[in-house]
Amino acid sequence: MGNQQINLAPQDQFGNTFFGKFILWAVSIGRYIVVIVELIVISAFFSRFYFDKKLTDLNRSIEQKTAVITANTEFEARFRETQNRLNLTSSIISAQPPTQSLLADIEILLPSSVYLSSFSFTGKVLSLRGFALSETSLTLFLRNLKSHPRLSQINLGQLTLNSEEQTGIEFSVSAEYQNETTTKSKPS
Repeated sequence: MGNQQINLAPQDQFGNTFFGKFILWAVSIGRYIVVIVELIVISAFFSRFYFDKKLTDLNRSIEQKTAVITANTEFEARFRETQNRLNLTSSIISAQPPTQSLLADIEILLPSSVYLSSFSFTGKVLSLRGFALSETSLTLFLRNLKSHPRLSQINLGQLTLNSEEQTGIEFSVSAEYQNETTTKSKPS
């Protein structure tokens, strides 16, 4: 027969109780848990140095960018003011009718026997004063004005026959100018 070992020492009943089993588990597995927790705490401690450096770098970066923004504040304010003025000027200029082209158009519409003495443009109202050598030339001029696509509501205002020393008719005409966006085709 082989060697068999016989244990005559009384067995401890503590290992068989719930509390005893828990203590045995805590002693064997618990040490691994303690080591893992210690590793986590040590890594958190060392990572603090990394995050402190990152925080310091971020604070420096914020200070530098704040200094740049502060230095450019006056320039930006002037730039925005200039931009607003340019936008306002652009809107005013775009709202104004093209006086030079309108004057050139009127010059083309003007018969050779009609002479203009004044030309004014206020808002959307065009006012012309002039002298026509005959009724026919004045009538032709008024027809030409009515045919212009951007002129509407043409009114013959003052009409004066000159004295016997001068032949001809003094007149004043007003018309409403329409922008390109508001121009509508005139009925024929």
